[in-house]
Amino acid sequence: MTPASFTIAQARNHFPGLIHDAEKGNPVEITRRGKPVAVLVSVDAYRQMASSRPRFWDVVSNFRDRIKAGRPGLGPKDLRDPRETGPGRDFKW
Repeated sequence: MTPASFTIAQARNHFPGLIHDAEKGNPVEITRRGKPVAVLVSVDAYRQMASSRPRFWDVVSNFRDRIKAGRPGLGPKDLRDPRETGPGRDFKW
């Protein structure tokens, strides 16, 4: 979604309306001399952007733990080397 763009002066004059737009999920870009300098977003959008994201290995470990708990026949060794290690099949032109 492309945010609506307003100069600082326009934003000052229409601030209550811009707040309502941001609350509805429509970001508002504030510019100075034609260059973007700020973006007004809702609290929910800001919290989503600012929240800490789990590290990749934590997600993988969590996934492996859930797999192990849900399917007793599947263990860590099953996920360690899923690819074939051989040279592959013979090929002739």
